[in-house]
Amino acid sequence: MNNYIIYHAHGHLDFYNEALYSLISFYKFHPNSDIKIVVYTDNILFFEKILPKEVIYVQINVEQIKKWKGDINFIHRVKINIIQNFTTKFRGNYLYLDTDTYFTSSIDAIFKEIANNSLYLEKYEGDLFESKSRTKKPIATFFKNNNAFKTATDENPIYVLPPFSMWNAGAIGFNSNYINLLDKVMALTDTLYPKLKLHIIEQFSFCYYFQKSRQPLVTDDYIEHYWNFKEFRPILNEFFLFHKEKDLNKLVNYIDNINPLYLSKEKRAYKTKSFVEKTWQKLTKGKKWGIPPYQL
Repeated sequence: MNNYIIYHAHGHLDFYNEALYSLISFYKFHPNSDIKIVVYTDNILFFEKILPKEVIYVQINVEQIKKWKGDINFIHRVKINIIQNFTTKFRGNYLYLDTDTYFTSSIDAIFKEIANNSLYLEKYEGDLFESKSRTKKPIATFFKNNNAFKTATDENPIYVLPPFSMWNAGAIGFNSNYINLLDKVMALTDTLYPKLKLHIIEQFSFCYYFQKSRQPLVTDDYIEHYWNFKEFRPILNEFFLFHKEKDLNKLVNYIDNINPLYLSKEKRAYKTKSFVEKTWQKLTKGKKWGIPPYQL
């Protein structure tokens, strides 16, 4: 079966740039790969200028996005719909990636595992019921008070008891044998989002049904996800403007100049500090954190 990597990038230059950076990093480690790239976008021309002609594009528009958000008007519901849309047309091994990701090595081993029925999510985030996160605690509280309800597509009651593992869903890997889970993920998302209004509900839904099937593996040894480093977006814009005359083969030589893991190191370090340490840093340095020097 074919191996597919699926992206969606629509609505704004920031998302196009993120997806393009991610794809350039893919080609750095997979210059002659038979992995098929799929991009759902409203701006095919943007990607065609740089990427190989073999890339598969699916044109989407504002009306389609609105439909995929559904009656609950939830933007991350679009992700589920895009994965469903593609996987019902093409059988194979799939890896969906958020645009704010980049490759740090070859992922041939990931697709080998997916072909053997392994499931992948991006990164383990701990036990839902022990989390202090403002977005996870309400979900834990909800399930302490509301278990054994049903959704439209699952005849089995929904039970969420501690411990319950959470993974980041910036990467989602599975094969055609698991397509039936997508309807259940959608139905659980549609049930929970109106009750909780949290942006990680689709993430929770994938975590729920994936771990009911088998223990997910993680992609973070192969792919980085910089979801909490939005400051990278103007740097990406600067990078692509500076290198606008270069083709894909040349661009792969420059992407490490703006490696987001390196550029976000001060921010990540600041986030781990205590309240007192953060206050002291702001007083002594006059700022929370900064972006290290870089050259385009």
